[in-house]
Amino acid sequence: MYKMVAIDLDDTLLDNDNQISRQNKEVIERLLDKGMIVTIISGRSYASIKRYVDLLRLKHLCGSLNGASIILPENDEIVYRRAIHHDICRELIIEIEPLGVHINYYHDSKVLSSKQTKQAEAYMQLTNIEIDYVSSLKEYSREYAATKILLIDDNEKLEPIRQKISPKFIENVNISYSKPIFLEIFNKDVSKGKALQYIAEYYGIQREEIIAIGDGETDISMIEYAGIGIAMGNSSQRVKEKANYIAETNQQNGVAKILEKLILNR
Repeated sequence: MYKMVAIDLDDTLLDNDNQISRQNKEVIERLLDKGMIVTIISGRSYASIKRYVDLLRLKHLCGSLNGASIILPENDEIVYRRAIHHDICRELIIEIEPLGVHINYYHDSKVLSSKQTKQAEAYMQLTNIEIDYVSSLKEYSREYAATKILLIDDNEKLEPIRQKISPKFIENVNISYSKPIFLEIFNKDVSKGKALQYIAEYYGIQREEIIAIGDGETDISMIEYAGIGIAMGNSSQRVKEKANYIAETNQQNGVAKILEKLILNR
């Protein structure tokens, strides 16, 4: 018997217009009425996912920044946080800044950058979050550690950067894509899978009682941790290979349809 469902936001629960469809919302409401725990675990900051948490009236712990921060929605209390060490943050910024991609630097509830770019504008439109601008991320990182560093650009530009920095920082950070244009860097001890484990243990739920749904590389760890892992139809082949089931796409109410099949028996 399943007791918990963990769901990614972008390209999973949200459609391409960043909306939760009526069908997805109704199915989640029915799960909540059955007494199930529904949690969102996203790469977004908590400020960006809060409106969806409120819309769905979710009360249990949720994960933001790929699990670097775990929050109790009823009072917005951060119950867990794990940042990248500030020395590593600074080394990363020194390595990446000359390569000419947009950098978001996440510290506490802030999203910071040193340059106003078209990628920054697109990100703010996507997430409904304002970016705070600082004169130098290199100097900022001397004092303030990031819970996540996000690189935004075309995949053809990001992939060589990933190949360049991964060997140097592999012992300290995880580096993976949430979207082809979003390359995410976070503490080595952080993952959505570990966030899901934390939340499940908090509520006394076994992994075989969990369903996890996602679409990106950052979702693989929670897809693998859950008793049933589901990849969206719009996922990459790598993600699909890790899943027990493949849902329809985020444009086809894939979340609602697979949960109806597995839990609501429709």
